[in-house]
Order: sequence, then structure tokens, then C-alpha cells
Amino acid sequence: MKKTTLLFLLSAMALPAAVQAGECYVKTTWPSGEPRSGVKIGGYISWGGMVENVYTNGNGEATLRWSGDRSLANIYIDGDDRGSCKNGASVEFVVK
Repeated sequence: MKKTTLLFLLSAMALPAAVQAGECYVKTTWPSGEPRSGVKIGGYISWGGMVENVYTNGNGEATLRWSGDRSLANIYIDGDDRGSCKNGASVEFVVK
């Protein structure tokens, strides 16, 4: 076996297994339908962990990400519980 092949095999064995990741795409709008930027979004994962807060961009969009493949039991919009989100899904909220 060549050195390069052996080195490649040893490197591949040292890599950790891929971590399952959760993700939920959130969009916020004003009651008029215009995007709402700067909204604080957070979440509670169904097995008990919290998601790091993010803020919506100029298009009113944000993506919550977490380790694990569970869904979000709660989504918090500016601190208020507004619903849930299945892993990989998109949700939209009207924010006053």
C-alpha cells in the first residue's frame, strides 16, 4: 500500500461522524405584509435545549440552527411564544 493511500485512510478514520443538525427558516412581516427586520427569534428544542437567538435581516428572514435532528417545540418572537417548527420547515409570523 502506498504512503498516500495509508495517510488518506488514517485521516478519514480520525474524522468525527457527521452531526445531525436541525434548522428552521423563519420569516416575519408587518401586518401590511412588508418584511420586518430586527426581530429577535429564539427557540426551545423538543428534548429540552434552547436555540441561540438570532435577528431577522432586512428581508425579515432568519434561520434557527441547532445540533440534533429534533424539532422546535416553541418559537419565541421578541420573547413571546408564537408556535413551533418541524426540523427543516419554514414558518411565517406577522409581528406588530
